Amino acid sequence: MLDYDPIVYTCTFMRSVNRQCTLVFEFVHFIIPTTLVSLCYLRIWILIIHVKYRLRQDQKQKLKSSELRQMVIMFLVSVLFALCWGPYSIIGFAIGINAADIVGRAPQWVFLASSFLADFNSCLNGVIYGVFNQNFRNEYKKIFFLLLCKSRILTDITQKNSTRQTMTRMSELKQ
Repeated sequence: MLDYDPIVYTCTFMRSVNRQCTLVFEFVHFIIPTTLVSLCYLRIWILIIHVKYRLRQDQKQKLKSSELRQMVIMFLVSVLFALCWGPYSIIGFAIGINAADIVGRAPQWVFLASSFLADFNSCLNGVIYGVFNQNFRNEYKKIFFLLLCKSRILTDITQKNSTRQTMTRMSELKQ
C-alpha cells in the first residue's frame, strides 16, 4: 500500500489501490482525531470560562492577556490542523468513493497542493508558538544568531584555506 506516487512526487499511502482501506484510513486519520481534539478543546474552553467566571465574581479579576493568548494558540493549532489536513482527507474520501473518476479528472496540482498543505502543517505549530510566545521568539533568535555566526566562521575558514592553497600553488610555480 506504500509506494511512490508520481502525482504528489513522494512515497505515500496509495489511496487508489483499495477503496475500503482508503475510507477507513481517512476516517481514522482525520475524522476521529479532529473530532476528539475539537471536543477536548471545547471542554477545556468551557471549563476555563466557567472557572474564570467564578473567580471574577468572587475577586473581580480581569482576564489576563497571557490567558487569552493561550486560548487563541489552542484554537489556532486545532483550526490549522483541520484546514491543512482537510483538503488531503477530502480528496482521500473522494478517491475512496470513486477512485477512477477522481484520479482521472482532477488536475494534478490539486493532489500536489493538498499533499504539500498537509505536510506544511508540521511546521505551523512552531510558527504559531514563535508568534505568540516570547520564550519561543527568544530561542528562535538565539538559534538564528548561532547559525549566522557559524556560517560566517565557516566562510572565514574556507576563505583562509583557499588563500593558503593559492599561496602554496604560487610558491610551487616559482620553484
